[in-house]
Amino acid sequence: MKHNAIAAAGQRPVVGFKRVPEDFRVYEEQGGAQLEDAGADAAQRAFLIEKRGLDTPALVALLAQWAQVPEVEIGYAGRKDRHAVTAQWLTVPAPAIARAPLSLPQQIEQWRNSGGLAQGTALRLLQERGQRRKLRVGELAGNRFLIRLRALSETGMGSELARALAALRVQARQGIPNAFGPQRFGHSGLADARRWAQGRAEAAQRGRQRRRRRASAEGWHLSVLRAHLFNQVLAERVRQAPPGTRLPGDQLVGGIPTGPLWGRGRTGVQGAALDLERSVLGEESLLCDVLEHAGPALDRRALWMYPRDLVAHRSGADWWLGFRLAPGSYATVLLEPFFDLQQPGGASARAPRAA
Repeated sequence: MKHNAIAAAGQRPVVGFKRVPEDFRVYEEQGGAQLEDAGADAAQRAFLIEKRGLDTPALVALLAQWAQVPEVEIGYAGRKDRHAVTAQWLTVPAPAIARAPLSLPQQIEQWRNSGGLAQGTALRLLQERGQRRKLRVGELAGNRFLIRLRALSETGMGSELARALAALRVQARQGIPNAFGPQRFGHSGLADARRWAQGRAEAAQRGRQRRRRRASAEGWHLSVLRAHLFNQVLAERVRQAPPGTRLPGDQLVGGIPTGPLWGRGRTGVQGAALDLERSVLGEESLLCDVLEHAGPALDRRALWMYPRDLVAHRSGADWWLGFRLAPGSYATVLLEPFFDLQQPGGASARAPRAA
């Protein structure tokens, strides 16, 4: 989705990205009722945990092991990267904690001393409070990022970086396409999800599809397919008009036009916005049909992201960028149009294109 002059001209400065976990820091920000401390007698205990070299599922597994509860009993608001330093809230049932032989700080220390944490990983408890109920996915105000862009040449990034930062600041005010990033799809997630959808559609035609509880793999396929269809609609919006543009009939959330997370239910989109979505989704009728019958309800996602509190400062030849994003928005998607993000091994962090 090329939507600025620097990306279109191929002049993005090449920078080192996520070379070590400390280069990519994410701090979860809670808001509203989730912040209320329910006291020592609450049904849940909430922990703000800083982690290095662990993704959220791995941390959930550790907490479930400590509390001796199924992993599904551990609550969290969003998934965080493994190759990063991140801080996020998680909840654990209070009765299970009362039965645990060690407190969480003691358990973390034991993991550290006994080799229970893999080399290069680290955990640190930052805060703890009582909470009335389990934390659910999406219950966060947003994420605060602090990202290091490493110079890959002796001359640093100089005027190229200055131009990229200026373009980023301008586009941030106008709106930046809020695509799902590569993390949502994995290496072969879309291809696997298409094969799964095709198989499900064929089974349904033969009358052999049975109602059953969705397995985790099925849930992953559904998530990938919804993200793909959203990205397709978003790509067509960007092709037709500059980012941030509203169309007649747009369905707004927080004043921002939205795109579909496809599933069961009626859309509130009308007019030109509805015509565009129908033209795009009509080419993916099989995927839409599978999603409508697989269970998830139709939802909406903001088409444009508006990063807040964008700051940049230089540290030697490198630069640090700080900003805040709404829940579900990807820092890589924000930065990739303006910087050629070179990860370890020479990989470039690029958002998925329309396919």
